[in-house]
Amino acid sequence: LPSIVRPQLRSLILTRTNINKQQLTWILQRLPSLHHLSLSSLDFSGPVSALSAAPPNSLTSLSLDSVTGLNDAALSQLLRPRDDTKKCSLAGLRILDLSHTSVSDISLRYVSQNLSVLHHLKLTACDKLTEAGLTQIGDPSLHLSKSLQSLDITQCVNIKDLSPLSACTNLTRVHLLSSGVADSSLNAF
Repeated sequence: LPSIVRPQLRSLILTRTNINKQQLTWILQRLPSLHHLSLSSLDFSGPVSALSAAPPNSLTSLSLDSVTGLNDAALSQLLRPRDDTKKCSLAGLRILDLSHTSVSDISLRYVSQNLSVLHHLKLTACDKLTEAGLTQIGDPSLHLSKSLQSLDITQCVNIKDLSPLSACTNLTRVHLLSSGVADSSLNAF
């Protein structure tokens, strides 16, 4: 590992690797300039949980696509505000991919409360999501409703209505291929 880790590294893709939690923690502590991290198709209880202990403050893009064991409790652990700053360590994220995970509407509340500068949220095939989750995203009392520009709810078959997003003032792209959104709801939006 020491031979591949360079402090100036800005992007790291560890998708489908055999990295463990201890190794990832070691790597993250040595990458102060890391902006993009992909941990797709890994296991939350293993390496991905290292983000709870040692997330790089410079991180702006995080892909957790197809992370096994990523559910509401796990996401709550990742987005929990630190005691010293009362701010989530991942608060600087602008891009988050939670596709093909077990997150539900509750997770979208955690995202809305803790990721106030998020621009792009990808939730492809998150089949536990409903309009109640979109209500969390569109809550005008939270910053996410003003910062979100792109939302991907492709294959989210339990989302039928986009009206909860009406308060999202900068939302310019909604991907909803094979979702449960009806034409009438789309036209009303």
